[in-house]
Amino acid sequence: MPAKRKQKLAGNHQKCWLWGRHLVTETMISGRWIPRKLILSEELSQTELTQIQTAAERQHVPVELAPPARLKELCRSGEHQGYVAQMPEFTCLEFSEFLKKMSAGKIGPLLILDRIQDPQNLGAMLRSAEVLGASAVIIGAQEQVGVTTAVARSSAGAINHIPVVQVSSLLATIRRLHSIGFQIVGTSLAESVPLSADLFQSKVAILIGNESTGVAPELLEACNLRVRIPQSGQLDSLNAAVAAGILLYAVSLSSK
Repeated sequence: MPAKRKQKLAGNHQKCWLWGRHLVTETMISGRWIPRKLILSEELSQTELTQIQTAAERQHVPVELAPPARLKELCRSGEHQGYVAQMPEFTCLEFSEFLKKMSAGKIGPLLILDRIQDPQNLGAMLRSAEVLGASAVIIGAQEQVGVTTAVARSSAGAINHIPVVQVSSLLATIRRLHSIGFQIVGTSLAESVPLSADLFQSKVAILIGNESTGVAPELLEACNLRVRIPQSGQLDSLNAAVAAGILLYAVSLSSK
């Protein structure tokens, strides 16, 4: 019988840890991203230990009890609340798998991210996408931060509830979505119309670009619609995560 392949960690030894009562418990219960092991404070109450150990047994996750100082050492944070999980690499959904699932249910907006590099931004976008009813977040394979434990923490647990699809070519993916009836909406200050809720069709994919350079020209060219967010301040742009939240909210208004 072949040996079981060892899972890679989600980053190096110091970057593979999730911590905090809510995030670790929700991650365990959701079963989407199963930890390699849990390290729990030996000072947790029996009720807390029973709850998390029961979830761990269902997922066949080993549990270790340790002093709070050990948990702080592992995650380099005193905010662990007695819960630390060692995480494997996150597995994104294949685009073909997502299309099959999408055809079987109600379709919300899609959020397509072009070369987002800040984990805090990606986490915030995942959170907005989940809260505002998106069906998935689609990311590329190049120049794009993946789903890390830092992203998971920034998403406030949203990573456990919204599909993340990774594709080798964003351009090919956009063209495929367009061919099956999606309106592709890109953000741009040039040759664009002011954002309003009445612009959107029933099937929408929102494209948000890199924090510094925006949407790549070839992707912007493939959009059906280019919008800009009206602004009255002195700055000429918004943080990418903020822009994503505003557009998703506008789409949510259009569907009511």
